[in-house]
Amino acid sequence: MFESKQPKRRLARLYKVAAIIAKEYSEGLGSIKQLVYAKRDKHPRIQALYALVNTLYQRKDEIQRLLKKTQLLESESRADPWVIKILITELLYGKKVLSGQTKIEQTIKGYEQIFKAHLSDSIEVPVKAVICLSSPKTQTSPKWPQCCTKALRCCQLTRNRLPRPSAFCCFSVF
Repeated sequence: MFESKQPKRRLARLYKVAAIIAKEYSEGLGSIKQLVYAKRDKHPRIQALYALVNTLYQRKDEIQRLLKKTQLLESESRADPWVIKILITELLYGKKVLSGQTKIEQTIKGYEQIFKAHLSDSIEVPVKAVICLSSPKTQTSPKWPQCCTKALRCCQLTRNRLPRPSAFCCFSVF
């Protein structure tokens, strides 16, 4: 007789508000931080909002490339493109899980393996490391005080810990 309809599920407020902030930021209405703090009455977890929107814009080129390859925006034309971008950011770079049961979340989950395949094919991360050895002749693996991965010099890091910082050699491996 009557079919049992399941109630319509709503998208999490975090994703809705983050999509609004991302859209406003792309239109130039303010900085991410200003927009997040302006929307704090709509969502109290401002750290989560800021992290999500900031990650979206840090990985903007990769996400655009994924959307272009999968043509997700064309196939899901009714969905808000900013919500799609936020959900992809959350799935690939955030929690790595979408726990909601909405239609758009289920659709993005269905594309997860395709996204990961495209990411592993297209992204080549250049490895940059600064290796510091105790003497130029030995090629042993460096220990923590002797290795720095930032743009600081070894001698500055190890000056207080080791007796002769001038005996250390600093060079970059690219």
